[in-house]
Amino acid sequence: MKRDRRVRRLAALLAILAGTVASGAWADGPTTAESEPQVAETEPQVTETGAAATEPEPACTWCDWVRAPGTKLIQNKDSWFINSFRFMGRFQYQTAYVDGSDVNGDNFDASFSDFRRVRFGAEVGFLRYLKVKGNANFVADFKQVGGKTDWGYTFMDELYGSFDIGRATGWEAVDKLSFHYGRRKMLLGAEVHQSSKKIKTVERSAIANRAFPTRMTGAWFKAAKGKWSGTAGIFTTELSKDIADWNGGEAYYLNVNHQLTEQDELIFDFLYNDANGRDEDNNVLTNQAGVLYKWAFSAAWEGQRGKWGLLANAIFGDNGKNPLDIRDREGLFWGFVVLPTYELPYNFELVGRYAYQGSKRDAGIRTNSRYFRRELKTEADVNGGRGDNHHSLYAGLNYYFCDDNMKIMSAVEWETLDTPDGNANGWTLWLAYRMYF
Repeated sequence: MKRDRRVRRLAALLAILAGTVASGAWADGPTTAESEPQVAETEPQVTETGAAATEPEPACTWCDWVRAPGTKLIQNKDSWFINSFRFMGRFQYQTAYVDGSDVNGDNFDASFSDFRRVRFGAEVGFLRYLKVKGNANFVADFKQVGGKTDWGYTFMDELYGSFDIGRATGWEAVDKLSFHYGRRKMLLGAEVHQSSKKIKTVERSAIANRAFPTRMTGAWFKAAKGKWSGTAGIFTTELSKDIADWNGGEAYYLNVNHQLTEQDELIFDFLYNDANGRDEDNNVLTNQAGVLYKWAFSAAWEGQRGKWGLLANAIFGDNGKNPLDIRDREGLFWGFVVLPTYELPYNFELVGRYAYQGSKRDAGIRTNSRYFRRELKTEADVNGGRGDNHHSLYAGLNYYFCDDNMKIMSAVEWETLDTPDGNANGWTLWLAYRMYF
């Protein structure tokens, strides 16, 4: 009975996705073959000896060495065995200093250091249409909560297989169509769509993390036609370090993207959790360390104009039922983010962000866990970071050694939180190192 219900709801999500992609295809009109680029014919340059001159090969830079481990070691799409193979990895370390006042008006300050992410994995494509990707975490740093840094395998970041239906069938109704199954990152919110390898701020905003679930296991389809693309899937609400089972409830996910121009994109995300309210089935958490909400919706726009970039994102959702029956943590929540960037000379970049979140109940939203609310170390009372209004302002300066493959991030952030017991506010100084291949 439960399996039939999953199939019906996944079919409904696919129908919505197909209708959106189809409408986008109709709106864009029929596609035509692209004309061959016109290339000006030039006479080859000849040396004094009569031999044709050749361009010197570019020297290998140290950035090439940084990126080299992530280069595809195998790339042959026509092979009937292994089509592609590559390794992937990232290393992220950060420090912070927090200074503020708690709900009682008492001042506090503390410093933190954190091995934020250490991941390693691989991706292999085989039999022309199949692909498997696995990426694991190899550090768990609990120093910020009074623990220690544990090295070694901790959990799978992502682990899933995919089947390229469009290429296998030659179906021309869509440009791309693929089926996937396994454990994945749930993309809900514009900041979450950006990988931690490429985000412009040291940490995502609190409202972004409120809507961002932990990794989930499920089945999903991805499709694209013209300027439209999207994802529809069903996911189990069982919690696991790798591939979860289906003994709990289900969550249903839908994403639709529309490329307005080469510089502008609209992003819409929706997640509905039918296990909310059934404590034994609702085991997935959000990145705010609370149980997965009832539902959440995100609408975002990203644009680029020369050296300027801008992200604007609105998020709305319902916390649903609290498993501890704490009514102040239930009810609706909402927020928005505005994040401008500006490219400076010599590989520098300015980053700003204003983020707001609010809720209907007195403790319906929460600040980020890093690091304002870390009461164990700050010995401050900020109501566990819970309240009904939260504002934050972020100003940062990034330096790119090798684009996003290696960079230094520095910033100052101010935030203020309204709680039932009073207001708390604080400043955070950030310094972070990011690299990946």
